[in-house]
Amino acid sequence: MDTAMDLQRLLAHNHWFTLGTGTYRVRLCARCSGTVIGYLLFFLAFRSSDMTSFHSLSSLQQFSASFSMGLPSAADWLTQTWGLRESTNKRRLVFGFLVGSGAALLSMSSLPNLPKTLSLAVSASVIVGAGYLGRWLRRMRNASL
Repeated sequence: MDTAMDLQRLLAHNHWFTLGTGTYRVRLCARCSGTVIGYLLFFLAFRSSDMTSFHSLSSLQQFSASFSMGLPSAADWLTQTWGLRESTNKRRLVFGFLVGSGAALLSMSSLPNLPKTLSLAVSASVIVGAGYLGRWLRRMRNASL
């Protein structure tokens, strides 16, 4: 039961901001909101621009450029999850924006859809696994003190 509760805390969206009009309020996850905004803006910008220079890169270079845009968000989430520091909603929004921008760029790459999907699934699994492992190790270290 403790592991399930810990996994829920690891994946919980408890870093939101509130938008409202009148009496209606909605809570939005800062990182997810940044991701959606980044994806939509960059997808529209990329669709309406000349992508010749991007498409002249090799598939590996296209993937690397796309993937690297998500690294700051991964580092932010991991260091927060491991308890090394606290993140802020502003940081989450900006890094989420980069993730969305990278996802839009990846969607425009010449890679086939299956490798795109698998690369996202594997990278997300590795990051979540590293977050969970780091939290578990911290808990074990604290328990031994």
